Amino acid sequence: MEKKTAKKVNTVATASKEALIVASYLTGSIQDLVKAQAKFQVGQAGALGEMADRFQLELDPEGTNTCKYQDYKDVRGKVIGDLQLAQNGGMANSTATRGWEDFVKFLKSDRDFIQPKAPSKQAVSNEKLKVEMDALSDDDLTLAEFDATKLKDYTKAGQYQKESARRLKVSEGEQKRTDGKALTSMKNALKKWVGKMDAPQIVALSWLQQNPKAFAELVKKSSK
Repeated sequence: MEKKTAKKVNTVATASKEALIVASYLTGSIQDLVKAQAKFQVGQAGALGEMADRFQLELDPEGTNTCKYQDYKDVRGKVIGDLQLAQNGGMANSTATRGWEDFVKFLKSDRDFIQPKAPSKQAVSNEKLKVEMDALSDDDLTLAEFDATKLKDYTKAGQYQKESARRLKVSEGEQKRTDGKALTSMKNALKKWVGKMDAPQIVALSWLQQNPKAFAELVKKSSK
């Protein structure tokens, strides 16, 4: 007697909360839609419109007409997989997939949805490297560069060195902005101070302006 082959079902091990919410909703909606199409009881456009509204509410709240690739992938896998479960009618994979594809076609035609593309290998690699670098403190970064150089892993050492240089540049930029704000504040305070001076004080200040050497000596003393 020939054994029946178990039906393969798409499952998603890890997905965002939003992806799980919209997947659950779409699973039920597509199930109802497939039944409705067979019985001609519900208007297809109306049902798809409600599904599109929920999809955009959960995965595209900013109205960008797209969503994160991982969310799209997770929702698709979970919806198609759940539609094949016995409690949802046990649809064939081809039927479940067609239900999903009909929904996506509606999203594209009615909502100008742009289907997200899988990130390139380089983009994935860059993201992993960023996560790795962000997890390191400045001291850890220095040690990591030293260890990589010691192991003659010059590619890795170069990555650590590049990140150190980037952080230094950012730090210097932030310091310049801080110093600039402090200097501007001091200049504004001096303007107010000069505005309140009497005649003798103005004359004394004017004397400093006309005697740069004396002013330079005063600056040296104030800097000590």
